[in-house]
Amino acid sequence: MPAVSVIVPVHNGAKHLPSCLRSIVEQTLTDLEILVIDDGSTDDSAKIVAEFAAADPRVSCLPGPGLGSAGEARNVGLDRATGDYLSFLDADDFFAPTMLAELHAKAVADDADIAICKFRVYDERTEDANPVSWPLRLEYFPEKTPFSPDAAGDALFLATNPAAWNKLFRTDFVRRTGLRFQGLRRTNDAFFTYSALSQANRLTYLDEYLLSYRTGNAASLRGSRDQQPLAWVDALVAIRTELGRVGLFEKFERAFTNLALDFCLANLRRPTSSEAYLTMHSALTDGVLAKLGILGHQTDYFLRAELRDQLADLLNLTPMEFLFTRLNLATDQLNAARAEVRANLRELDVLRQGEPATEVIAPAAAATKASAGADRVDVSVILRVRDAETLVAESLDSVLNQPGVKVEVICLDQHSADLSGRVLAQRSAEDARVRLITAGVDASASLNAAIAAATGRYLSFLEAGDRWQPGVLAGLVAHADAAELQLLGFDADTVADPEVDAATWRRENGHYRRTATAGGALPGPALLTQLHRAGHYRPQAWLLLADRELVAGLEPTFVIGAPSDMLFTVRLLLAASLAEHSPTALVLHRVGAKPPVTPSQREADARHYFSTCLELSRLGARVQLGRAEAATLGALIFEAYRNARANFIRINVDAGNRIAGLDSAPDAQALALLLKQAHQEAQYKRGAGGSRPGLYGRLKHKLRNALRR
Repeated sequence: MPAVSVIVPVHNGAKHLPSCLRSIVEQTLTDLEILVIDDGSTDDSAKIVAEFAAADPRVSCLPGPGLGSAGEARNVGLDRATGDYLSFLDADDFFAPTMLAELHAKAVADDADIAICKFRVYDERTEDANPVSWPLRLEYFPEKTPFSPDAAGDALFLATNPAAWNKLFRTDFVRRTGLRFQGLRRTNDAFFTYSALSQANRLTYLDEYLLSYRTGNAASLRGSRDQQPLAWVDALVAIRTELGRVGLFEKFERAFTNLALDFCLANLRRPTSSEAYLTMHSALTDGVLAKLGILGHQTDYFLRAELRDQLADLLNLTPMEFLFTRLNLATDQLNAARAEVRANLRELDVLRQGEPATEVIAPAAAATKASAGADRVDVSVILRVRDAETLVAESLDSVLNQPGVKVEVICLDQHSADLSGRVLAQRSAEDARVRLITAGVDASASLNAAIAAATGRYLSFLEAGDRWQPGVLAGLVAHADAAELQLLGFDADTVADPEVDAATWRRENGHYRRTATAGGALPGPALLTQLHRAGHYRPQAWLLLADRELVAGLEPTFVIGAPSDMLFTVRLLLAASLAEHSPTALVLHRVGAKPPVTPSQREADARHYFSTCLELSRLGARVQLGRAEAATLGALIFEAYRNARANFIRINVDAGNRIAGLDSAPDAQALALLLKQAHQEAQYKRGAGGSRPGLYGRLKHKLRNALRR
């Protein structure tokens, strides 16, 4: 009787089968029976097995049921196996040379029904082999071996992965329990593995990496996960039924529920298309969570904090907010997810470059607000002007005529084609409080130059055509001084030009009027979260009065290449030690008619949101935030991505390539590839010709490499 029977199911696995079989026949433990079950292969798999069998009498080739299920193929091997222990290996994975010798020796020494080891994840695309800890979470197992399942208790199922191939099973134990593999195309070993763990008498393990699990193999059954995406639910239901059948469900109910939630969250990361992700999210929230008994428990019922936190997010966030939140959590959660991501638990997420050290944005110390003297400028207002020759005087006067406060206006002429520049130059000559700056090629650099020229204690913005309400600025400054605020937000009323259409007016009217935030002054990140949750966050810089030292500390104030008010205001709020929102309308905002969108404007908008999404995600990679603030930032990143996508799918290929060429960093290229894929899919749906593009998976892999490398 051989020491170990190795069972290898194969279906069209000719590419990797030779390396798999070599890793078995070259084991240092030679007392083996090797059963290869060919489950209807149409490639050279049968020929390869025959060649190995001719050279090594330990190798046998058995016909499988032809059902396309590795589980049913393994059952054929179970029926024929004669070894003391059973080992299972998929045809694209491979053993370390001492795998069976070491694990078998441990199993025999501890008289164990099951012996477990760790493995490495081998990425076929990069040829990297990375050791991972999640197949064997030693913190959940006793240090002394062997031990009973009861010793692991509620953590039994979280302690190891569902696969059978990093374990040895005593043959007599398997036959005594009658356990079989399920006939599912996916997750067909979870029932066998977890049922065996709960029914075993003795368990043991080796803290060694003794095999390699291959990812990136699109031809394998696990290489495409959108087919039968809910097979894992059937596996969990079967596990629960089996626990009940053998009288163990009450003992291991909490262990099962934790496993079920872990499966739910892991499978929500796996879809390789947006459609599949939304389908999975809907299935979970519309019934699967309840069906598996996950809902209705106290939070401490779940053993791992990330399970508790992600369940709360799953139930409270929109599908896309949940998706983008996952990589905006604290760094320890990101690192904990890294192994799972490398093991093909792919999720669409926030884009960033490399793995810079976590940076905590320390709130800037509140500056002393008392004026240094009568000559000190209280507020510098940056007036952004473009083709507004008939409106700019009214905007200027609304600032310069504010009583009880010392102001200056820095006028930034943004390449006006009319006489705006001449009007500004004349006002600058007439009033020393008015200065003119002509914008350069880069909008961010021009804004930074205007900010650098400011001398006021506070900084605010105004758009040409808008105007401050009479007599409001002094009260705003006094309140900021008294409360020692670094950031004070306010509201605006709107007025429409005669040419504005009804749809635009319905969208804009009242858009900048918000209710008061609870609690008054708050840390900036908390205020951002509160505003966003209430649907009241507005990205416009002209709705803020900011301490100039806070603004100057952003370095750079406006990121070069990304002159985005959203990026600017988010960074301000995250950096502010104390901020407040006043629901008072202090500005009158003019709503003008929107000109028709030209191809060049569409490209400019796509470039704007591309840069905003990219820089916000890089910000998310640098800062350390609480869960609520991270969720908010994730939602804002997705908003920028959604706008980038909406514009990108409407531009031509050359324009898309120009945007992709803006930044050669891996995270930027990953985002550009994702947008290009969206463009291709949109072209297909519009009937633009060509074949249907592939799923998002390849792009997400590039994205994930950029993030995790």
